[in-house]
Amino acid sequence: NGANNGIPMTHADIHDDDASPEGQRSRFRCQLLLGALFGIVIIAVVFIVYFAAGSSDTAGSAVPIPLPLPNDSTIERYALSQLYMDANGASWKNSDGWNSDMSMCEWYGVQCTQNGEVGGIDLRNNILNGKISTFIGQLRGLQYLYLSDNWLTSTIPT
Repeated sequence: NGANNGIPMTHADIHDDDASPEGQRSRFRCQLLLGALFGIVIIAVVFIVYFAAGSSDTAGSAVPIPLPLPNDSTIERYALSQLYMDANGASWKNSDGWNSDMSMCEWYGVQCTQNGEVGGIDLRNNILNGKISTFIGQLRGLQYLYLSDNWLTSTIPT
């Protein structure tokens, strides 16, 4: 093929829309790393602004700015995404909304509390296969987890 000028093409060159679990996991990790990098940049800017203000003639009048921390929804989204990856979400009977930009509360089988945290997961008879992600324990508000009639090989993590 003359289009590649003699350079061997890789799978990534051919398929940018890789929907495999490995491709989704890779994209999610990239998004997570970019989020962490953004957080580090914010912390650095706050640090510089705070100490620059403290070294001027108005020393002592600077008000500390709280540093951004990962919020609960970021942790919950990661935990649910790991469940999707570890239980072969691409082959589920219904995976509507999972690993999308939609609110987690709109993902198939996810129910949220009034304050927006994950309160329940109901994925019964949905062709889950693989293992239950250990990150499920990060869902602090989880009140119920229904996973019967699937092909999961691990126990529920604590």
